Amino acid sequence: MNEFQLFTLKSSYTMQLDFCTRPNIEVGVNDSRCKIGRNALVKMIVEGEWEAARKTVEKGIEDVRLWSTAPGLGGNTNATDMLPIHQACAKLGAPLEFLKSIVNAYPDSVQMRDSTCLRTPLHFALMSHASNDIIYFLLEKCPDSTVAQDSFGRVPLHYAYSNHASMDVLKKLISTCPEAICATDRSRWTPLHVASSVSSSVEAVELMLDRYPEAITMITSKGYSALNIARKNNTSHARDLILACLIQEEQKVGKMPLFQNFIEAGRRSKQMDTFRSMSDENALV
Repeated sequence: MNEFQLFTLKSSYTMQLDFCTRPNIEVGVNDSRCKIGRNALVKMIVEGEWEAARKTVEKGIEDVRLWSTAPGLGGNTNATDMLPIHQACAKLGAPLEFLKSIVNAYPDSVQMRDSTCLRTPLHFALMSHASNDIIYFLLEKCPDSTVAQDSFGRVPLHYAYSNHASMDVLKKLISTCPEAICATDRSRWTPLHVASSVSSSVEAVELMLDRYPEAITMITSKGYSALNIARKNNTSHARDLILACLIQEEQKVGKMPLFQNFIEAGRRSKQMDTFRSMSDENALV
């Protein structure tokens, strides 16, 4: 299992139902005045009582604005503070109509982040394999969430690829913010690195290269290119096609004048280092 699969959200979690409600809390704030209690709305979400939850929200009950502490949600082992919309987006099978009722009652909730991993509802929705309609709805309400980086530095597009989102979703995310293709996480992995590592579709890789071919030149903190990563992908049936695509793109980009300038600059830098080293040695003789 690679590092991105480790952060793939599973379809079910064991949830505690005694939540610490925190009205109007800022993300990451440790409020010692918080009292332990039950958030009825969260309990309904956890148990999948969607119709009852929707009616609760439409009654105007303020539970929709209450932050709750939940353990081990979103692939995280630590407790985290989140809103009901985060809980719903992390729950497999959440209906679109319920999310609409939450956003209608609390419009700003679509741009809120949980306190530990700093993920938006869009992050959670992509990690939990939410329906295309839910992804489109969240993008419509908060397109800026496409560039929101979580505590690992990952934008939603990282998780879209690591969780095998549909081509339609990938196209929508990329058309909303093409620059996200070049977003790097803390290990300097781009979405192209992720796709090269886990994707089962060469079309998904081509989709990024068509928009940002220069992404092929980006390397991780350990010095790996997307091509290096793809060579280690032994689980995808599209591995050979992905490799061929990346090799072809590297050859094309390598012939670009700008890239040639980088190569020449690197060569001259090495020559200068050698010259300085020789000069230093002669000075000591």
